[in-house]
Order: sequence, then C-alpha cells, then structure tokens
Amino acid sequence: MQKNIRGSGKTGCLIWLIILGAIFYVGYKFGEAQWAYLNMKEDIHEITKAAASQLTLNVEGIQQEVINLGEKLGISIAAEDIIIQDEKSRTTIEVYWEVALEFPYYTYYQDYSVVSTQQKGL
Repeated sequence: MQKNIRGSGKTGCLIWLIILGAIFYVGYKFGEAQWAYLNMKEDIHEITKAAASQLTLNVEGIQQEVINLGEKLGISIAAEDIIIQDEKSRTTIEVYWEVALEFPYYTYYQDYSVVSTQQKGL
C-alpha cells in the first residue's frame, strides 16, 4: 500500500534548510566583525606597551600605525577616532570605530572600542 505523498515533507525540509542557512550567514557576518575586533584589541595592547616604553611619544606615528592595522583587518579608522593620552606614569590609547554589517535589504551598524592603558617603565 502506497500513501498519497504530496511533498509536504520536502517543503518543510527546504524551509528548515533556508532558516539554517540564514542563521549561518548572519553568524558568519557577526563572527567576522568580532574576529577583527579581537585582533585589533590584541594589537592595540602591543602598541600601547611599545608606546609606554618610549621616552617621547610620537602621536602621529602611533595614529598611523593604528590606521594601517585597521586597514589590514578591513576596519576603517580615522585619526579623530584615536585618542592617545601620555601621562607621567602611564600611556593610554583609545580607538573607536563602526562596522557596517550588510545583509540583503538591511544594514546593521555595530560600534566597537578598545581602551588600553600601560604603566610606564614596565
């Protein structure tokens, strides 16, 4: 005996595959931005350590280094988005940027920031 098969099982499977694909696509987009953030965070800490060990701070050189690092990671950073504070006992670098996550029919803007402080002489 053969039942009357209308294809409803195939349609349900197709819908779940589309939903699963959309979830992976969105996860990939967010994951890519998060990976760039984590790499930027680690590199900013290294730049701050190097800056804290200098006797005189080259602000323009540090800004250019951060901008070049951002370009390497696919992040657009302007010089105005980089704040460098050189105090007597510590050096602080703050970097702010925005990433546009583009989806079909929608663009989501995610703000990121990294603040790194290093004691001088360490």
